[in-house]
Amino acid sequence: MDSASEEKIVRNIKEKAEILTIIIVSHRLSTVMSADLIYFLKGPNEMMVGTGKELLRNSGEFYGLFAGQIV
Repeated sequence: MDSASEEKIVRNIKEKAEILTIIIVSHRLSTVMSADLIYFLKGPNEMMVGTGKELLRNSGEFYGLFAGQIV
């Protein structure tokens, strides 16, 4: 999906789902960074929770997953 279409979809979801919890699974940094809160599964028994900025700053694994997409 192109970036413009993705942005429209995410914007529409956020506008219409203010009172809902929505789970999005993505390996695309722009999608992940639009989330209010991220649950990053590091392994079978380990999870980190935070904003995109927090996880990029505090988790080498999270940063490494998206390193090729950071500009």
